[in-house]
Amino acid sequence: MQRLVLFAKDPRAGRVKTRLARDTDAAWAARLYEAFLEDLAAAVVRPASWEAVLAHGEAEAGHELSRLFGPRWTLRPQGAGDLGERLERAFCAARDEGMSRTVVIGSDAPTLTPDDIERAFQRLAVEPGVVFSPSPDGGYALIGLSRNVNPRGLFDGVRWSTCDALADTEGAALARGARVERLPPVPDIDTRDDLAPLRQRLEAERSLAPRTLEVLREETWR
Repeated sequence: MQRLVLFAKDPRAGRVKTRLARDTDAAWAARLYEAFLEDLAAAVVRPASWEAVLAHGEAEAGHELSRLFGPRWTLRPQGAGDLGERLERAFCAARDEGMSRTVVIGSDAPTLTPDDIERAFQRLAVEPGVVFSPSPDGGYALIGLSRNVNPRGLFDGVRWSTCDALADTEGAALARGARVERLPPVPDIDTRDDLAPLRQRLEAERSLAPRTLEVLREETWR
């Protein structure tokens, strides 16, 4: 059994994409984030291949998350703690519930595709261990673990929101004797500088994240 977990927040202005909001507009940044969620919710579900879980950052899923993530998704709270504690909780729950492979993705990477996720699951099936889709800022947009990797303590000491997050997590996995593999990189969208390359790609690949492209075409944030 395989599980995909998407980490997300309720798309409220001033609560999401705060770095982007500083250089654009808080309401527009929240609309863009909501578009990310809408595109990911539609794109990455494959009921015959994996079960899909939306891990929401609040104790209860807000109206917008409940609207965007329909019956094909199971909604669960991430719980308290830093990102490492929340990741550990999600991986432990999947392992305890019999999953042989679990992939967690972030909601800041609207160009993630089902093929990216399928590739991660396939690599974990062939070579059990840990897989990453790196992001250019030194973090990662996707992390997958096979059942033989115990997630408890794996994320202790990771320097989140720095250029060392990927290296720290890889180092911890290697120290446990786990096989580690990097998949093709997938960009996170965090700042205004990320917007032009994202729009350029989406204009070239119109089916990739159509709602995100709609919002990027708005001129209100410029």
